[in-house]
Amino acid sequence: MQFNGVPGQRVVTVVVTQDEQVESRTLVVDVVDAPPLPQLVIRQDPHAPYLIQFDLVDESHAPIKASRVDWLFGDGSQLMDDGPLTDHDYRMALDMDSPFSVFNVTAMYQLQGGSRQVARRTLAIANLDPVARRLGFVQPYVEQHPEASYIEGARPGWRLHFDIHHRGPKTLRFDKRRIQFLDRSGESAGLLMPTTDLATPIIVEGHDNQGSAQETVVQVEYEIPIQDIPAGAFGYAVHLIGHAENSGLKAYASGYCEFASPTTIHEPLSAQAAQFMERRTAGVPGPVRVSQTEILDEVRRGRYAYPDSLRLMSVPAPRGETESRELAAGASARNTEALREVVRPNWVSYESEYIDCLQQSASRVLAPWEIPVTAGDPADPFSPPVGTLAPQVVPGEPEWLVEVPGRFLNAFRGNTVLSPASTGPVAEMFKQLSPVQIYSHSVLMTEDFFVVRHSTASQTRMTNEAYYYEPFQLAITLVPYGTIADEQIPQAGFRPDVVQYGWPGTVSQTAQLVVNGELMKDPEQGGMFEIEGMLPYPGNLPAENGTPLFAPAMVVKPAPDMMDATTIKRMNDVADMADQIRGHYRFYSYSEAGIIDDPGKLAPEESGWAYTCGPLPTVCSSLIWQAARMAGVRLEGPGAYTQTNDLEPSDIWLAGSATGSVTGAEVDARTLDGLYLYQEDERLAASNTLWAYINDQVFLKNTGFAKFADIFNDMGKEIADQFVNCFAVDSCEPEGPALWKQATVGHAVSPDDILRYWDAPHMESGQHVGLYGYFEPLVYLPEYKKRETNPTRWMPVTGRTGTVEATVMLDGFRYRGALVRLLGQQAWSDDEGVVRFTIPEAANPYVIKAQTTLAKFQRSSEARVLVVGNEVTRIELNLRKPDANYRLVTMAGTMEVWESGTFEAVDYMKFPITASTTLDPDIRLSASITADNEPIICVLEDVKVKLFMTAELQPDRSVLLRWRCEHWDGSGNPNSYVDLYGEKEGVLLVPEDQSGTISFQMSWYLNPEERLKAEINVFNQPLPDA
Repeated sequence: MQFNGVPGQRVVTVVVTQDEQVESRTLVVDVVDAPPLPQLVIRQDPHAPYLIQFDLVDESHAPIKASRVDWLFGDGSQLMDDGPLTDHDYRMALDMDSPFSVFNVTAMYQLQGGSRQVARRTLAIANLDPVARRLGFVQPYVEQHPEASYIEGARPGWRLHFDIHHRGPKTLRFDKRRIQFLDRSGESAGLLMPTTDLATPIIVEGHDNQGSAQETVVQVEYEIPIQDIPAGAFGYAVHLIGHAENSGLKAYASGYCEFASPTTIHEPLSAQAAQFMERRTAGVPGPVRVSQTEILDEVRRGRYAYPDSLRLMSVPAPRGETESRELAAGASARNTEALREVVRPNWVSYESEYIDCLQQSASRVLAPWEIPVTAGDPADPFSPPVGTLAPQVVPGEPEWLVEVPGRFLNAFRGNTVLSPASTGPVAEMFKQLSPVQIYSHSVLMTEDFFVVRHSTASQTRMTNEAYYYEPFQLAITLVPYGTIADEQIPQAGFRPDVVQYGWPGTVSQTAQLVVNGELMKDPEQGGMFEIEGMLPYPGNLPAENGTPLFAPAMVVKPAPDMMDATTIKRMNDVADMADQIRGHYRFYSYSEAGIIDDPGKLAPEESGWAYTCGPLPTVCSSLIWQAARMAGVRLEGPGAYTQTNDLEPSDIWLAGSATGSVTGAEVDARTLDGLYLYQEDERLAASNTLWAYINDQVFLKNTGFAKFADIFNDMGKEIADQFVNCFAVDSCEPEGPALWKQATVGHAVSPDDILRYWDAPHMESGQHVGLYGYFEPLVYLPEYKKRETNPTRWMPVTGRTGTVEATVMLDGFRYRGALVRLLGQQAWSDDEGVVRFTIPEAANPYVIKAQTTLAKFQRSSEARVLVVGNEVTRIELNLRKPDANYRLVTMAGTMEVWESGTFEAVDYMKFPITASTTLDPDIRLSASITADNEPIICVLEDVKVKLFMTAELQPDRSVLLRWRCEHWDGSGNPNSYVDLYGEKEGVLLVPEDQSGTISFQMSWYLNPEERLKAEINVFNQPLPDA
């Protein structure tokens, strides 16, 4: 581990695993005058779980200025003379027989003008192949290509392509296939076709030498003619079913695709370059030459908010356009006819009794699906004609937002999606259980692909200063309890009800929001708090967080050949029940999930929002368990309590040939069906680790008060006791004894338990038992969005054609090189500013649009044109400045900094703060607010302050600002800025054409003169004339 300039006691937990058994020890390290070493930050690529990104950064979190960096990745490979940012794919280095592979990463670097130094970090990557084999199947790695290829010709159709990568010793023989169409019918698993035999089996050879980096790769392609695609389908899956030869194990491999889906560029630099090229080529006819250096320079300047990935739309589906319709979160409409209803964008419908509970946290759900092209259906105005129909303007239609949201392409109603543990309080706790838990969060799909329900809690709300606990004091003191240097600290911990009844509890979210996170309104204070995203996007891990454990996100579901009408109905029933559960997030449910049956454990009236909106105690996995119980689904055996003989051999196994020890699921007489017994020793180990993690986080959060390390050492221990007592014994009082050390056995279910132990569907004692029994890596596709005026519908055309002649004008002059689009055609205006199209005659007008890019902003003109057969219709398109959807965000204010100088003098400086950014609804919905393309930095003597701001454009043209201020005090060393560190962050919503103020203070010594004060006005205005 790296301890970067933070003196004091640090609690370190050492965990040893062998064959999924766990043993841990805790030790205390006294850190004295630690040098400011660069940190090795590790991230998991959001689209490739085995591609790990490494950043070598300095104490200000900026890439180090090294003349060269040599990388040793810990798997025998190396990269010499590279930069401080790199990545490495570990998939081929995983041990196929071990649930974990550990890699020690070394970065050797030389700072400019300095000596050669070394930074080290350890990471672990999970491998679920041994778990799959215990459950009775082999699942090779499948490389997905979710964009179907359009096949032209006499029988047009769509081609699915995926690659099977196999490293195991047994040859796989796939002799059956099952097709699954993806649609919005509302029935879990979409439209499943019967399983059929393959005329020619697909053979994937095995490798006897598993330790070597060898694999067999087989490319699979499958074509479906358009005429065979059911109405309403927007994609399909091919499930290959077979077996591993001479093993008794089944084999599965599935590929998924969408029609007319976006194309994803996964590699960040390529995505940035593509978006840069898109700007450079907009409205420019012919090829454009751009050097690689120019692209790199543009990206590094930070002029635009470039994404880590980019999705580009491919050709449209011939059967119809992918349309967006709007449904309320948790809506019950699940059939094609209900989904055809066009809902206005500002319409939201909730169950009346929950209006106060949902407040702003209930998000509208935007969901795309493929519909047949029939007269009267909504249409993209620039789609080409289909048969005798073309997109035409129908008077009276509103403007609306067309959006393809993020989706889980292989997750259906009733399936469970698991989020990898990586690091964090629950993740660190789960790593102590036996076997080691890989996943720390779970969500249940309540609508195919797009909508989930889960139980979660906002850590930022739980630990916000508004909820610091203030004990009653008789004594009058000069310094108020819970303050140091006018700065509030949680000296007595946090309000017990806020910790015990975690908010928001059970919520429904879109897949996009559950991945990226969402701001929700606090029911008590009214402020906005973030509900963190569940997947590692981007998964930034501070160097102090020890060894991260990476794994692919998983969908837990029935195997493709186990899906029948009964299983589909049971999963639909589970999803329906989950929508009905209203609960708060209760740490103790990780110890005793059965408290949901105890009336004495419901949220009491004094809990406020929880009593009204979420009385039931839940955590993520117990919510899914309770939904299954309410649906009448037995998960392990036919009875209400699990008997020892209900456990399958896959639930209990020999953990090590050397010791002959047994690990896996355990039960006792009090274990309800679907729960499992956790022994005292592993619960104590989990509590110890959770305690150490929280204590460490409290210490790190307050390193700016280094002179008061003893106070924060004690405070960290008390806060850790409060939280761990909540988990272990359901006592959340602050400043109480460490009751968690006397905790007994527990009965609970974790996300890993759902994956490892819950049975596959089968008959037992005349009952249907089991729900899942299978898993596969999640196929997540990020959102694609654009703003569009869409008052068009598919309407008939006549058999005649006419000519449209458009002249593009700019500031009174004919304009050459504008891109003009009309009815699926596009062309650039010529030297006279003219472009011509031959278009079918129609009774209603078409939409024609011209656009170009000037001074970084798009200038456009959109008009309606009515085409008459055998005639020329002339129209003039005057390029206008950006409309009100384009926003200019500026800020102006001051930051005052006071710092103790020599001989007790106080240095003071008032820094002017001026910065701005622009938001473009077509390209750039969010951006950093910078000054000369750099973060706002103020330096006074040995104090350095950085202000980071991000602006996000909202649908109503308001702008949401997220800000974070960081300060360093070098205590006499103006080159270090690392002795003392502090930070403060917040959010501000600025309505359209209005302003708001960011005002805050920070201090870092008992002396109140050492502080900073910021007053910054933020303006949300339309763009001036470009």
